[in-house]
Amino acid sequence: MRWGKAGMLALVVILMVSSTWGAPNSLTSKDFTAEELAKMPPEQLAKLVPPYILKRFTPEQLANFTPDELSHLLPTKFPEKEPFKIPEKITIRIKKIPSYDRITKMSEIELINLPIAVEADVYLSPDGRIRDIRIKKADYTILSTPTVVVYSPHPDDETFGSGGRMGYYKNLGYNVGVVLFTRGEMSSVYYDILEENGWSEEEFTREDFANARLREFLAAKSRLGYDWYVDVQKPDGQLWSYTVTTWVQSMEAMLNVVKHIAAQDDSWHPDHKATAIGLRDANVPYHKKMWYRVYYYNYYDYKYNLPSSIYSVKKDALDEYKYRDTNPDPKTGRFGIAYRSTPNIWQYFYNNPVEYFDYRYKNVKG
Repeated sequence: MRWGKAGMLALVVILMVSSTWGAPNSLTSKDFTAEELAKMPPEQLAKLVPPYILKRFTPEQLANFTPDELSHLLPTKFPEKEPFKIPEKITIRIKKIPSYDRITKMSEIELINLPIAVEADVYLSPDGRIRDIRIKKADYTILSTPTVVVYSPHPDDETFGSGGRMGYYKNLGYNVGVVLFTRGEMSSVYYDILEENGWSEEEFTREDFANARLREFLAAKSRLGYDWYVDVQKPDGQLWSYTVTTWVQSMEAMLNVVKHIAAQDDSWHPDHKATAIGLRDANVPYHKKMWYRVYYYNYYDYKYNLPSSIYSVKKDALDEYKYRDTNPDPKTGRFGIAYRSTPNIWQYFYNNPVEYFDYRYKNVKG
């Protein structure tokens, strides 16, 4: 059969049209960022999400979720970021954080507040792995105290999923600390704050936003009353499980740890997965491992019902994650970022005195 120019042109048009018709069916939520999904009409969104999500939420409900909530419920594409430069060495020092009722301004935020190491050099390899920790000045009196370490991928996860349990261990007289891996600086609430205050990205930078999230975290810490925290400062969305494993094994080696508690893999955010897998792969006795839930509460291994005294303290900490200044300063203000990122999660834990835990790693998505 011989094809003329007109016939060939017609064939190309047919192929183009047919491929266009077929394209939407081949697309999933993974092909879009959470911000793009949040702007879609319900009927278009329903064609992209996994079927089991539609069993739990109607398309209209999904359309009302914030980008941050959608990023945890659905597999999404993460926005492009600037490459992160790994420093060769960092120095960590202690600074005691005053236990203010409400922290609204901080002139300086230190990298670490860990009571065992007064000053140490941390040597990093080019890919970000910790090669060596050399403690130069230290107080080892804490070593004999039973210790519980909670691993949080972002500010707020530690309070949502394990704030009450930390209070339980504090009441037992244990030393309790939190390893915070990222400051959650890629939250889309950043753009909401820019718009509502009329600020440019130069007036309120991503670094300012990250520090604002840390101020919320520290204010919640002052309410929960645990002993120490480590601010690891990995880039949001770029946490790797081997980093978590390194920290778990370092805590196990330095402290008398009786329980390592990490966020479970119950979110589509890669930092949650990395935190959960990092604890799973750590070379520590398995009976010391526990995972807390933040987003899904089915098929859990253990349900902790918070006593009224502990529940009251946790609600005070949750209030710190909701608190907003009336006329915030871009460098020192409070913006209620955690509440605005995931209001449904905040409301659930505020209204329900329960927490959910697993004794093994699970991939839970509904």
